[in-house]
Amino acid sequence: MNENTHNTVCHEVVVSRAAAGASREAIIAVSRELQQWVEQQPGFLRRTLLEAPDGVWIDHVEWASAAEAHDAAARFGESGCAEKLQPLLDFGSMQMYHASGVAL
Repeated sequence: MNENTHNTVCHEVVVSRAAAGASREAIIAVSRELQQWVEQQPGFLRRTLLEAPDGVWIDHVEWASAAEAHDAAARFGESGCAEKLQPLLDFGSMQMYHASGVAL
């Protein structure tokens, strides 16, 4: 396999800190609600929510293409969960990445 071969799957990685006073249970509950919306988006493949011991949350979503990932991100406000996540996550610390994989 050519070392420059790219996987067409788009990986969306969102990294953020829990807001002061936000409970783990509340973050997971809203993330489960968001999962229902994400699963209905074109190109959705899978999603994993990761929790680091220092209060950092990593939301990893795999999409069939970068275009579908960007389209879903643009519609995130329609999910109904954006306003529920605002008091739970430090949006100022949030970073979002879209990247394709490289076959190794």
